[in-house]
Amino acid sequence: MVIAAVPAWSQASEFKITPSFTVSEEYNDNIFLDPKQQVADYITHIIPGIRVLYLAPYWDWDIKYKYEHRYYANKTVTGDNPRDLDLTGNVRLIKDVLFFDVKDIYNRISLSPVRDYTQVSPRVNQTDQNILTLNPYIVLHPTTRIELKPGYQYRTFWYQDPTAIDKIVYTAYLDIKNELSQRLDLMATIRHEDTDTKNIDFTQNYFLIGPRYEYQEKSVAWFRVGVSKFTPDARDQEPRPIWDAGVIHKLPTITLSYETGRTWLDDPFFILRREDRYIAGIRKEVERTSIGVTAGYREYGIDNNVDERRYTTTASFSHYLLEKLQGSYALSIDGYYRFPRRAENTTTIAYWTDVRFDYHAQEAISYWINYQYIDSYSPDIYTDNYNTNRVTIGITASF
Repeated sequence: MVIAAVPAWSQASEFKITPSFTVSEEYNDNIFLDPKQQVADYITHIIPGIRVLYLAPYWDWDIKYKYEHRYYANKTVTGDNPRDLDLTGNVRLIKDVLFFDVKDIYNRISLSPVRDYTQVSPRVNQTDQNILTLNPYIVLHPTTRIELKPGYQYRTFWYQDPTAIDKIVYTAYLDIKNELSQRLDLMATIRHEDTDTKNIDFTQNYFLIGPRYEYQEKSVAWFRVGVSKFTPDARDQEPRPIWDAGVIHKLPTITLSYETGRTWLDDPFFILRREDRYIAGIRKEVERTSIGVTAGYREYGIDNNVDERRYTTTASFSHYLLEKLQGSYALSIDGYYRFPRRAENTTTIAYWTDVRFDYHAQEAISYWINYQYIDSYSPDIYTDNYNTNRVTIGITASF
């Protein structure tokens, strides 16, 4: 349904509402990822959703919401009804100068930022999370080639799990963009963050600067380096180097990519967790077929020490068998290596196979079937020794 209002004295506005509905049936032979006493169940998923899009001269709103009712036939789980909210708003208080962004995300996440349990289980090691962001900022152009964006950001993090750590983050920042040529930009970011929790308060300051070069159409390279420092109550108080670099090289049918960087992930239990990442990928796309391989290495730590490493390799294949029938296959191998303090090092290897077929009966209706097999093995952690089979059949419609 689309409604457009066009007053005679103003520019046109667009108002669009798109409801959706998904029904699926899942068989899962190891609901709780138990190594020995596997509990199986049939899960009915009923997911109504809606998207509201409103575009006007002075503000835009994009709201997506889904409510999922899960019915477990064997009553292994009750009261499991996840919700997803993605609200984005942009208000232009003074045209081309003063802006106010609003974002609210409510979803279910893994309790570990290193290992995504939402992909292998309906509820193990997971919690609901809500992040609200309020962001007023100004865009200035002192010259035709320089853009300054000073702003302030207020973010709240809430977790349903009572053992997780809620927090509030106050951020003042300045983004700088200098257009050196049509293809070359110099980018810089300065940020000051204050984080408040019920147990600890700390401050982070960091600075990044470097070029971004589009050396040919759809091919770009970037490199930014800088320094970060926590004060005064964080465990890691020494200045540390930070970086963000990568390249995306586009050929007629092949895309090559590589990225590396240091960032801080939101961790429900440790407030912040440092991640150093190195990820390379290659993807080939031709008519009806797509093939890709990605390899990655990540290091994690709370302070300057590394307490976890993750190696990931993923191969994927997608092909339209018929005009409306698409098949896809993916295989992932993850290695998790933990180095806990005052404890023995541990290793876990996880294999994940995913097979899916989608039949696009109409533009707004599709039928699908999905099979997943996950096998996790660890010689050191008993609870990481499990396997699970998941088969899901469903239909999705939008109106």
